[in-house]
Amino acid sequence: MAPKLRKALLLGILIMICSDPVSAQEVEPLPPESTGSTVNQRVDKLAPGSKPASSQQGEMAQLEARLEKLQAEVAQLNKTVAELKQHLSVLGQGLAVVDRSLDELRKDLAAVNTVLQQQMLAKRMEELQKEVAQLRELLKHETERLQSAIREVASAEVRKAFAPPLATAQIVVRNDWSWPVTVTVDNVTYTLQPGQEQRIYRAAGTFSYEVHGWQPLRTRTLAAGEQFLIRIALP
Repeated sequence: MAPKLRKALLLGILIMICSDPVSAQEVEPLPPESTGSTVNQRVDKLAPGSKPASSQQGEMAQLEARLEKLQAEVAQLNKTVAELKQHLSVLGQGLAVVDRSLDELRKDLAAVNTVLQQQMLAKRMEELQKEVAQLRELLKHETERLQSAIREVASAEVRKAFAPPLATAQIVVRNDWSWPVTVTVDNVTYTLQPGQEQRIYRAAGTFSYEVHGWQPLRTRTLAAGEQFLIRIALP
């Protein structure tokens, strides 16, 4: 990079030197016959604004100094760039190490999560086992209670089967009228259509009945095996 820059600067300097304006009138061609005084005549005929050789050499020295300074700056820049590249390389290596550390951390977190999940599952399994044990105990208790109730019902049915029959009586309600009639017997209401009959079986003893719109509430007593007729009809 430095040699190319130096060539470019030298080329620019030569162009600047060659571009000094010298008109055709200021520089005349030397006659062939001129000999010893040729140089003096050429110097005398130079334009007043032309620069002497010493001045041009001074400018060349300054340009070379500036060129050397630029070359030094370029070298310093190259050194700085090299250092930056080295730093970037070190940073890249550090980033790679960080990436590997992050990967290891992710793996560790995954392992920790797996362990935690296993612990949570084990705890949940233990809770479920306890709930199942409680349900089994409750089911056992309810089964025993149900079996006891079934045994009691069966025993009561057996006792009832072998018990003497209860003395019963019968109430017959008959509607011989052409309109529906409502009758209440022992606080139970029956509605009978024309020609309908309702038989009511009950234990012997006192009962009450009422024919709505016909007969107010009355009380009667039935003996065992007796039948009582309530007939609704025109007189």
